[in-house]
Amino acid sequence: MLEKDWHKDAVLLYVVVNEKMASKVIAEAKTQGIRGATVMLGRGTVNNRWLNAIGVVDSRKEVVIMGADTPTARQAMEAISKRFHFEKPNRGIAFAVAMQGIVGTDAGKAWPSVEDVGGSKGESGEAGMAGTVAGAETAGTAGTAGNKDAADEAGTGAKWQLLTTIVDRGRSEDVVEAAQSAGSRGGTVIAGRGSGVAQTELVLGMEIEPEKDIVFMLTPGEMSGRIEEAIADRLDLEKPNTGILFVQNVVAVSGLYQGE
Repeated sequence: MLEKDWHKDAVLLYVVVNEKMASKVIAEAKTQGIRGATVMLGRGTVNNRWLNAIGVVDSRKEVVIMGADTPTARQAMEAISKRFHFEKPNRGIAFAVAMQGIVGTDAGKAWPSVEDVGGSKGESGEAGMAGTVAGAETAGTAGTAGNKDAADEAGTGAKWQLLTTIVDRGRSEDVVEAAQSAGSRGGTVIAGRGSGVAQTELVLGMEIEPEKDIVFMLTPGEMSGRIEEAIADRLDLEKPNTGILFVQNVVAVSGLYQGE
């Protein structure tokens, strides 16, 4: 039977930075106790009328993903944000998503387990990073905010949410345009491959997996519902094999800048 380590107080830390910065981010993270990382290459999109006017709407990005217990992740996020000046526009963003279990690495053995903190499998503790919205600027408001405030009244349960959409290669622009029409500022696009039974094709006797676009978007909790709906309508996600969209609560974020 596969053994999985369950953790009540662990997160996945995402850091999105400009090209050639990932190695520096990882080096800084390791000084704060992070043991390893995965890097994905992508491109960022932005909704800015001045950049659009001169044809600069995309930029190369690197996405660093790291697993850690909440105290280590908080410390790493703060150190990375400070060193690389995430309080300034276009320097980078970092955010954390709650994680329940992990398998395939011994890094998690040092993290607090469910039994250590008193809980049940399947629970994830978000309180550990609540209030760690460091360096975020939203609609002209800078500073630190908790994870649960006005967003709770809107029924989302989180101030920020991560929307992940997986569609056929070439349709990421439709995803971004639909999201921007509903108020999104942009996102990050990653190249991927699909391996669903209904998607695999036989070409000259060989199985070919179709290429996919993976679109990450951070959205305010109160806006995520209408952004989801706009993407689903534009991409016809109710139909089979058109795409997948899923939402995760973000427990901490740093570096968001929503100025013009």
